Amino acid sequence: MSLPNGTKWLFAQTLRQMLLTRSFRQIKITDLCAACGADRQTFYYHFKDKYDLVAWVYEQTFQGILRESGGVFRFEEMVMLLKALQEDRAFYRKVFDDHSQNALPSYIQQVNQAYVRTFLLRESQTATLPDETEFAIRFYCYAWIGCWKEWIMGESSYSAEEYARLLYAHSRLLGIPNEPRLLHN
Repeated sequence: MSLPNGTKWLFAQTLRQMLLTRSFRQIKITDLCAACGADRQTFYYHFKDKYDLVAWVYEQTFQGILRESGGVFRFEEMVMLLKALQEDRAFYRKVFDDHSQNALPSYIQQVNQAYVRTFLLRESQTATLPDETEFAIRFYCYAWIGCWKEWIMGESSYSAEEYARLLYAHSRLLGIPNEPRLLHN
């Protein structure tokens, strides 16, 4: 493939196809590589494990929205992200159904924490954040991923817009303003 990240996208698309007939837990790296016509070394060159691959898919969605918005993450971009995740709900449901120690929530938790931390460091113009703020970031991001998982799994009836409004309303607890910006890339 001549596209940037072409091999990664090949693994991602193949995983999607495999999830149509198998659970996430049943998919082994050996099977994924065989379906792609690649060896395990190629997979491990790009990803730590299959959870890292799924986290990469999530991050590509997030990064695509950031690129479209010029690096600013506002309410509209939050809605776009949630709608994109909702459109890909079948994929994420299969992945969330796996409850092993390397499961997707921990990866997404790390991505979300990094973005919120980066934003707060830029806003405060400091090199470090107080311990209480670091705790608040972890607390908020764990809450977000738990609520997001419920939403993706269909345990919540909020629309993407309603869910985004709730996220924004509660983000001020971290000192994130409800102005038309949230995170900068």
